Amino acid sequence: MAPDAGDPSTAPLPKTGPTLRQKTRHGLLWAGGEAGSRALLQFGVLAVMARLLTPKDYGDAGAAMIVIGISAMFSQLGVGPAIVQRPEIKAPHLTAAFHASVLLGVLVGALVWLGAPLFAALFRLGELTPLLRVLALTFPIAGLAVVAESCLQRDMRFDLLARAEVISSAVAFCAVGIPLAWTGHGAWALVWAQLAQTVAKSFLVMYYRPFQPGLRWEKSALHELLHFGSGLTLARLANYIATNGDNFVVGRWLGAEALGIYSRAYQLMVAPAALMGNVLDKVLFPAMAKVQGNDAQLARVYTQGSTLLALVMLPASAMIGLLAPEIVALLLGPKWDAVIFPLQVFSTGLLFRTSMKLSVSLVRAKGHVYQLALSQVYYGVAVLGLAAAGLPWGIRGVSVGVLAGITICFSIMSAVCLRLVGLRWRDFLAAHLPALRLTAVVALGGWLACAGLRGHGLAPLALLPAAGLLMLLPAVLLTAALPRFFLGASGEAWRDQALRTLRRRGGSTVLHSYL
Repeated sequence: MAPDAGDPSTAPLPKTGPTLRQKTRHGLLWAGGEAGSRALLQFGVLAVMARLLTPKDYGDAGAAMIVIGISAMFSQLGVGPAIVQRPEIKAPHLTAAFHASVLLGVLVGALVWLGAPLFAALFRLGELTPLLRVLALTFPIAGLAVVAESCLQRDMRFDLLARAEVISSAVAFCAVGIPLAWTGHGAWALVWAQLAQTVAKSFLVMYYRPFQPGLRWEKSALHELLHFGSGLTLARLANYIATNGDNFVVGRWLGAEALGIYSRAYQLMVAPAALMGNVLDKVLFPAMAKVQGNDAQLARVYTQGSTLLALVMLPASAMIGLLAPEIVALLLGPKWDAVIFPLQVFSTGLLFRTSMKLSVSLVRAKGHVYQLALSQVYYGVAVLGLAAAGLPWGIRGVSVGVLAGITICFSIMSAVCLRLVGLRWRDFLAAHLPALRLTAVVALGGWLACAGLRGHGLAPLALLPAAGLLMLLPAVLLTAALPRFFLGASGEAWRDQALRTLRRRGGSTVLHSYL
């Protein structure tokens, strides 16, 4: 069935030039492949290391990463994304960005090193001090590679970025993290793996994109970058507080072991969200920045992206929620049963968590970084307040509070994007209806499958694929019979395009419907 000509969500996008379309298409392919490879690697590493480390080990390393993550907001001041977003970039901008990134990296690294005892006292974890001092070395190392990585993203060389990400992750965890965990080094296995990943990735991106900075930089060029970068830093800081403030609440008041359990549940939820959200953000941010003045085109991209995310993430939410006991048993092992409930809670917000990535990409591309910062402040306040309100009920109460905070931020960011590109709420919500119908089929089939298979005492390794097949098979059959009802006009057009592409190119998947 052909898409309706009058449906704004399926109208053909204006051609913006073959080079942009080709780079975007290639970028989605490479970024998707890199994200999928990293996800498989991370799940494999998680399955191994969760059996070698304790919840307290993860809690200690998680507390250290909270400090490192929030410090990283100030180690670059957003100059990297500013390079990507600017319509025109010149040599003085790159030189100024390089010197600023290196100096800030050294400064922030020194502050973390000196302040490590204070952070350890804040978390009431004395063993945090040496962990932080090793991780402080990541800041000057990463600062050397900021310009090279940003230029690769601006040039849409996602093939090279994908190689750097996958190779550095493999080296860090397979050659460093797992051997150290195996030999009983506890939280240090995670810390040294993080440092090794930073070193490997920085070296690779500088190798792929060599850059020779000048000895002096122009103040005006730095000011132009910092105008955008400072606003983005405020937004990132607020977002980091929102996405990690719950970890602080749990670690500070419930302890390191509770933080280890809670953070594993959150990581399992974030993994599929990152798989889709980071791919779209990494590719569509530079692509949308190139057409930032065309609101009609951006509106179509946003609507179609929302439909695609809903068709993938809503059924995935149902599957993760129903199969959480088997997922935890298979990936983490029997000592992590406490992860099941928070994982089920977080799975219901999978779409909201992913869609925020798309919204942030659009707002950044339009240059409204201070408005983005304000919306992230609301997000942070909501998460911290609601997480603290859930403390009397332990990890379960915090999980429910954080889900409410994620829902609030999704609503705020969606409203901002709809206003920026002139979309109506009615059209935005209508883009999600086909996915809701599809999810109802998956959920019903999953509930029946889990009830029947668990009654036979199947092991998680056997139950997961069997239940997954029984969930997806009815959905696939009904989608084939009623594609418009379960996929919508956009989803049906994507399906037809994917089938034509597979027949024509023997499996190479592209997304013509974006730019």
